Amino acid sequence: MCFLVVLCHFWDGGGDRPLEGIRGYAVSTVVTWLGGLLIDRRGKAQAGILHKKQVIILCFLFNIGILMFFKYSGFLIANLNFLLEKIQICRVRSPDVVLPVGISFYTFQGTCSI
Repeated sequence: MCFLVVLCHFWDGGGDRPLEGIRGYAVSTVVTWLGGLLIDRRGKAQAGILHKKQVIILCFLFNIGILMFFKYSGFLIANLNFLLEKIQICRVRSPDVVLPVGISFYTFQGTCSI
């Protein structure tokens, strides 16, 4: 899967920064993997049911947060700047984020694997 993600980024081009979007994939993969390890370790203990749910919820929220950052940060900052201009306050600078190809699919697949 990792090979295909890197291949897609080189194929798609990504402009002058083809590997910048891979950070989102890498962080999502590591968090999902660590969450799976925590669930597996707690699964062997008797009192791990509450902890399992907490790990699942935290991994889900983290992965959805990554997805929202990549997909909606520009939209939210544009609307915030529109409101700030109306009350004549300085603008917020939008982050220069490269949207990774297939980030939604990858995020939902990783979330479902937990």
